[in-house]
Amino acid sequence: MFGFTFGIEIEAEGLQPEELRHTLRRKGLLGAFSYLRFPGGEDFSFEIKRDGSIGIGSEIVTNIMREQQLPLVKRLIGLLRECGMKNGNRCGIHIHVGLPHHLTQSRRWDEGYKKFNELMFQNWNTALPRILRAYAPRRERYRYCKTHFGKQEMGHERYLAINTTQAHHPTAEFRFFDTHLDYRYTCRAVRLACGLTFLALNGKRLQEFGPGESIESVLKVEEERWKAQSQRRIA
Repeated sequence: MFGFTFGIEIEAEGLQPEELRHTLRRKGLLGAFSYLRFPGGEDFSFEIKRDGSIGIGSEIVTNIMREQQLPLVKRLIGLLRECGMKNGNRCGIHIHVGLPHHLTQSRRWDEGYKKFNELMFQNWNTALPRILRAYAPRRERYRYCKTHFGKQEMGHERYLAINTTQAHHPTAEFRFFDTHLDYRYTCRAVRLACGLTFLALNGKRLQEFGPGESIESVLKVEEERWKAQSQRRIA
């Protein structure tokens, strides 16, 4: 996924945080306070938190991850479903994609940060109908996730579909995905978030889509190019 680190936030209805932590510990997970991890020493943990926007339920927040750790998310989602957690009308997935250190030092004044925001905004609007149709048909009407917004709001408003105001967390946050508690959907969400971040960081502007062309197919081509270039640099 273009070599990015990322984190995943999963909102789900069902058990409140303390109940969910207790249930998962009975299933063999380890940890203290609000943090849990799988037995066996994998470098993967997650926090279970209260989120007032989803009613009776919990928010599950992973640690910083890389692509090879995604199978552990599959285990986590399976356990959440076993515990009776489910998608709700106010639930969603948020993907945080790590940004380069140099971009986040003087965020609001740095020219690179401004260009990143501008290109992210342009690409979002080009792909918007396809993204909403494929990933988030319900989110367009969700008040905590504004999908149609002006250029001047990018980087200054946290409740946009793409939040780049995270000065204390050097990430781009993608907030428009539905929950589903489905591993394949979650992987698609991570790949889309990483792909949009890659395009904006590398000065690549999406063109108008051709008949039958999807955002996934465009990003797949870009990722294959990136992998080939990475291999040449290693060689």
